[in-house]
Amino acid sequence: MPGPLPSCPEEPKWTVESLKALMDERDRRYAAITDANEKALHAALTAVREATQETKHQTDKWQLSANEWRQAMTDKDRNFVTKNTLWGWLVASIMMVLALIQILERVSKG
Repeated sequence: MPGPLPSCPEEPKWTVESLKALMDERDRRYAAITDANEKALHAALTAVREATQETKHQTDKWQLSANEWRQAMTDKDRNFVTKNTLWGWLVASIMMVLALIQILERVSKG
Protein backbone atom coordinates (compact mmCIF):
# COMPACT_ATOMS: atom_id res chain seq x y z
CA MET A 1 0.00 0.00 0.00
CA PRO A 2 1.37 3.41 -0.87
CA GLY A 3 2.32 5.81 1.86
CA PRO A 4 0.77 9.19 2.63
CA LEU A 5 0.92 11.85 -0.04
CA PRO A 6 3.73 14.31 0.39
CA SER A 7 2.56 17.82 1.35
CA CYS A 8 3.26 20.62 -1.07
CA PRO A 9 5.21 23.42 0.59
CA GLU A 10 3.63 26.07 -1.71
CA GLU A 11 0.11 25.38 -0.47
CA PRO A 12 -0.92 27.73 2.28
CA LYS A 13 -2.08 26.36 5.55
CA TRP A 14 -5.57 27.73 6.13
CA THR A 15 -6.51 28.53 9.66
CA VAL A 16 -9.57 30.19 11.12
CA GLU A 17 -7.58 33.40 11.61
CA SER A 18 -6.23 33.42 8.04
CA LEU A 19 -9.69 32.76 6.58
CA LYS A 20 -11.15 35.53 8.76
CA ALA A 21 -8.42 37.91 7.59
CA LEU A 22 -9.12 36.95 3.94
CA MET A 23 -12.87 37.51 4.39
CA ASP A 24 -12.28 40.85 6.13
CA GLU A 25 -10.03 42.00 3.26
CA ARG A 26 -12.65 41.00 0.70
CA ASP A 27 -15.35 42.76 2.72
CA ARG A 28 -13.24 45.96 2.65
CA ARG A 29 -12.78 45.63 -1.12
CA TYR A 30 -16.48 45.06 -1.71
CA ALA A 31 -17.35 48.00 0.55
CA ALA A 32 -14.94 50.23 -1.39
CA ILE A 33 -16.42 49.08 -4.71
CA THR A 34 -19.95 49.67 -3.41
CA ASP A 35 -19.01 53.17 -2.19
CA ALA A 36 -17.46 54.01 -5.55
CA ASN A 37 -20.53 52.70 -7.38
CA GLU A 38 -22.86 54.75 -5.15
CA LYS A 39 -20.81 57.89 -5.76
CA ALA A 40 -20.84 57.29 -9.51
CA LEU A 41 -24.59 56.67 -9.45
CA HIS A 42 -25.17 59.85 -7.43
CA ALA A 43 -23.04 61.87 -9.87
CA ALA A 44 -24.89 60.42 -12.86
CA LEU A 45 -28.30 61.14 -11.32
CA THR A 46 -27.24 64.69 -10.49
CA ALA A 47 -26.07 65.23 -14.07
CA VAL A 48 -29.35 63.86 -15.45
CA ARG A 49 -31.36 66.08 -13.09
CA GLU A 50 -29.39 69.17 -14.16
CA ALA A 51 -29.72 68.27 -17.84
CA THR A 52 -33.46 67.77 -17.42
CA GLN A 53 -33.83 71.16 -15.73
CA GLU A 54 -31.79 72.86 -18.45
CA THR A 55 -33.84 71.16 -21.15
CA LYS A 56 -37.07 72.30 -19.47
CA HIS A 57 -35.71 75.84 -19.23
CA GLN A 58 -34.74 75.84 -22.92
CA THR A 59 -38.12 74.39 -23.90
CA ASP A 60 -39.91 77.12 -21.94
CA LYS A 61 -37.83 79.79 -23.67
CA TRP A 62 -38.56 78.25 -27.07
CA GLN A 63 -42.30 78.13 -26.37
CA LEU A 64 -42.28 81.75 -25.26
CA SER A 65 -40.49 82.85 -28.42
CA ALA A 66 -42.84 80.70 -30.52
CA ASN A 67 -45.83 82.41 -28.90
CA GLU A 68 -44.29 85.83 -29.59
CA TRP A 69 -43.66 84.85 -33.21
CA ARG A 70 -47.20 83.52 -33.57
CA GLN A 71 -48.60 86.79 -32.19
CA ALA A 72 -46.41 88.79 -34.57
CA MET A 73 -47.70 86.76 -37.53
CA THR A 74 -51.28 87.28 -36.37
CA ASP A 75 -50.68 91.04 -36.16
CA LYS A 76 -49.06 91.02 -39.60
CA ASP A 77 -51.98 89.16 -41.13
CA ARG A 78 -54.47 91.49 -39.50
CA ASN A 79 -52.62 94.65 -40.65
CA PHE A 80 -51.83 93.58 -44.18
CA VAL A 81 -54.18 94.61 -46.94
CA THR A 82 -55.87 91.68 -48.56
CA LYS A 83 -56.33 91.38 -52.31
CA ASN A 84 -60.07 92.01 -52.07
CA THR A 85 -59.55 95.09 -49.93
CA LEU A 86 -56.92 96.41 -52.32
CA TRP A 87 -59.23 95.97 -55.31
CA GLY A 88 -62.01 97.68 -53.38
CA TRP A 89 -59.79 100.68 -52.63
CA LEU A 90 -58.60 100.82 -56.22
CA VAL A 91 -62.12 100.73 -57.65
CA ALA A 92 -63.30 103.32 -55.12
CA SER A 93 -60.36 105.59 -55.98
CA ILE A 94 -61.06 105.32 -59.69
CA MET A 95 -64.73 106.09 -59.07
CA MET A 96 -63.75 109.13 -57.00
CA VAL A 97 -61.49 110.40 -59.80
CA LEU A 98 -64.25 109.88 -62.37
CA ALA A 99 -66.73 111.67 -60.14
CA LEU A 100 -64.30 114.60 -59.72
CA ILE A 101 -63.83 114.75 -63.50
CA GLN A 102 -67.61 114.89 -64.01
CA ILE A 103 -67.97 117.60 -61.37
CA LEU A 104 -65.17 119.64 -62.95
CA GLU A 105 -66.77 119.24 -66.40
CA ARG A 106 -70.13 120.48 -65.07
CA VAL A 107 -68.49 123.40 -63.33
CA SER A 108 -66.57 124.39 -66.46
CA LYS A 109 -69.74 124.17 -68.66
CA GLY A 110 -71.98 126.07 -66.38
